[in-house]
Amino acid sequence: MDKFKIRTQLLIFYLIGMLIPLIIVDAIIFNILVSAEKERNDYEMSGTTEAVSNAIVNRIMNTAVLAENINRNKQVNAFLATDYASLETYVDRWQKIRKDTLNRGNIGYDAPTFYIYVDNDTIVNGGGFARLDKIADAPWLREFEARGEAEQFRAFYDYSPVMHSGQRVFYFVREMDFYNKEQRKILTLKLEGSALDRFIKDLNYQVPIYVCADNKILFSNRTEYKEAEDFETFDLQAKVGYEKDLQIYGTDLQVYILFQPVPINEIIKNNSGLLLFMLALHILQVIVMISLLNHSLVERITELSKVFRNVNADHIPKLERVRGKDEIGKLMSGYNEMADRMNHLIDSIYRNQIKEQKMSIARQQAELKALQSQINPHFLFNALESIRMHSLLKYEYETAEMVENLALMVRQNVDWGEDLIPIGDELEFVRAYLELQKYRFDKKFNYDIEMDEDLGKYRIPRLSIVTFVENACVHGIENKCGNSWLFVRVYEKEGNCLIEIEDTGAGMKEDECQRQLQRMREAGWEDLKAEKQVGMLNASIRLRLLTDNRVRFALQSEEQVGTTVEIAIPMDSLRS
Repeated sequence: MDKFKIRTQLLIFYLIGMLIPLIIVDAIIFNILVSAEKERNDYEMSGTTEAVSNAIVNRIMNTAVLAENINRNKQVNAFLATDYASLETYVDRWQKIRKDTLNRGNIGYDAPTFYIYVDNDTIVNGGGFARLDKIADAPWLREFEARGEAEQFRAFYDYSPVMHSGQRVFYFVREMDFYNKEQRKILTLKLEGSALDRFIKDLNYQVPIYVCADNKILFSNRTEYKEAEDFETFDLQAKVGYEKDLQIYGTDLQVYILFQPVPINEIIKNNSGLLLFMLALHILQVIVMISLLNHSLVERITELSKVFRNVNADHIPKLERVRGKDEIGKLMSGYNEMADRMNHLIDSIYRNQIKEQKMSIARQQAELKALQSQINPHFLFNALESIRMHSLLKYEYETAEMVENLALMVRQNVDWGEDLIPIGDELEFVRAYLELQKYRFDKKFNYDIEMDEDLGKYRIPRLSIVTFVENACVHGIENKCGNSWLFVRVYEKEGNCLIEIEDTGAGMKEDECQRQLQRMREAGWEDLKAEKQVGMLNASIRLRLLTDNRVRFALQSEEQVGTTVEIAIPMDSLRS
């Protein structure tokens, strides 16, 4: 937490300590509301299931009562038992029985359609009556007989007992056995499927209701199903909320009430007042808490931050007003006390230190000037000596070209300007010097200079490379008989600018090599005063000053083989 700003910390504390718990509480309350709504729905579905089941049972029981009334009707049974001599006699008796006994007024205006099948060859098929042989092969009759029950309620889809219409119908079938048991009579009461659909719909329940038998939909208050459709076809089984099994007159019925999802929008609408109150309470808590914390903590810490930004090297400002007695108030008081002490220290100590530092810098600058003035006559003397020796030995006019190279060197040496020059310019100076040496040693001396082009723009102390080159020529090449080479290489490796000066001259002994390397690494201004040969030491000191003593020197030498000097300068200490 310490990595965040205090404002962010407070926001995190609020989220974890207040907002998230409040959201959890709101979720629990909302879940309670949803659960209550679900329980109410479950209660309604349970009541609906019982009511629909009772209504279906009552409707079928009414049909059974009607069938029993017809079975016990003496006139109807006498009509069925009579052998009619002529068609006219049958029709006359049929009209009378239909008018007096089996009309709508007597059996009920909402009664189902009846049909009676009788074992009487004088009965004419039609008008609610038919001979039994007419249905001798009917599947429903065979099923009725196979069950062996006197009263049965059955549903048929592919046929009707007489017309074979293929309509979805329901039949209450029973044996008429109250009178004349020797004569077989079968009564069917036909209930239209559409009438039962209307019956269920007229109950005015909003939940989906399905009445099934053998997993087939018989009737429903919904219109999206087909007649005799499998109940599983609509994936309705997974949506059943309540169900009840009915066993009535030999038929197993299932009443399904489908589950209705809890209407979230209705819950929100019905409890909008409570939800809006809780939301407003949360918002108010946020505003109050953030305002109080901002005033108490953030504002005072901001004042401290502004004061810290105004601190400079000469003066530490104080807080104008210290507020509060808590930890931040104590911090503000402690800051003012610290500011008083620090200002006193600045007045009494810091300014004296600044004076001493300025004097030290001036002394270092003077030492650097002394180093520069020491290099100029030393190097110019050696260059002129080379020309003199060449003139004595050769007696040639080639001296003009040597003088041209010498002029370049003299300009570089005399016109010092600033101490740092590009490495490319320094190597050009080295080339001019080596050309003079080539004249001096004639064909016994050659050289090669290599440099990465990207390094030519970086600056190093003036004459720092040529000093090591000169030392290689004077102490290595001059003291060896036979041909010699000198190589100068400048390249970048592992974040360092590497400068290598390698000669194939006389070399030196191991102890002398180590002594010279130690002087390059450790020599100071006082050592230069005591030395006679100061070229390499001078260059080493200036390179150490440039790199804050991070430059690395390496020296390898073998007698009669040669010497290699390696200088590693960190790239981040060079500027272009």
